[in-house]
Amino acid sequence: MKVLRLYFTVFDEEIFNEVKEYLEKSFGRRNIIVHKSIVVPEFRYLEILNFDKDPEAVKKSIEENFKLKVKVDVVEKIIPSHRR
Repeated sequence: MKVLRLYFTVFDEEIFNEVKEYLEKSFGRRNIIVHKSIVVPEFRYLEILNFDKDPEAVKKSIEENFKLKVKVDVVEKIIPSHRR
C-alpha cells in the first residue's frame, strides 16, 4: 500500500484543521492519519493511505491554498498477513 506523507510546521491550530479538512474532502476521512511531534508540537505530518495520485500536485495545491512550505514523501507500507 502506498502512503503519502506530508510534513509541515504550523503554529496556528485553525490552519492545520483547514488543511486536514481539505485533504479529508479529497481523500476521505478514513484515509488520513495525523502525527504530532512530542518534542516540537508545531511540527506535524499527515499520512494519506492508499495514495495513487501525483504527490507533487498535492504538495503544490496545499502550498498555494494555505501558504505553507510542505515536504512530501511516498512510502510503501507492507501490511503483514496473519496467516501461517
